[in-house]
Amino acid sequence: MFCECESEPCTLVRHGLWPATAEKPQTAYSITLLELLLSLSMECQVSVEGFCNAMRWKNSLYLSEVNTLYKGLVGEAIARFRHHYFRQRTFRDLCPQLDDGTSCPACPKNGQKVVLLDGKFGLVRKASSGVSVGKPLHGARMFVPDQDIQAYLQANSDSSVPHEVIE
Repeated sequence: MFCECESEPCTLVRHGLWPATAEKPQTAYSITLLELLLSLSMECQVSVEGFCNAMRWKNSLYLSEVNTLYKGLVGEAIARFRHHYFRQRTFRDLCPQLDDGTSCPACPKNGQKVVLLDGKFGLVRKASSGVSVGKPLHGARMFVPDQDIQAYLQANSDSSVPHEVIE
């Protein structure tokens, strides 16, 4: 039962719970639990499945409960929590002039910055990965849109790259 004076998600967050859905939530997760998951994922590379199994053994959960927890922790609600947590840690909403956590201290500060990454293309991907009802939460902060990359490749051929001179 919720009071009519504020939205259900706001009431849950005020009580330390993260709603699984933005409207009429039926499930909520402890914010402390989600912060633990994020910390272990970032610092120890613990998978969501490994985290759920640890919760199973620590709390004597049934396999069906662990499966339900896992399905919830890999869903849209957790992606939104990660984004909320990121914005909270970087004060992105309070002071836009502050570093948002993605600036490299070693990169030049004037002009364009080009970052090249090598992907692990051998990783197994879930069929549901990359599927979301909303637009990307971080926009183009981490990855350039594919059409921009294709346009750049069309405009800059490999023949324009200087080759190393051997003396």
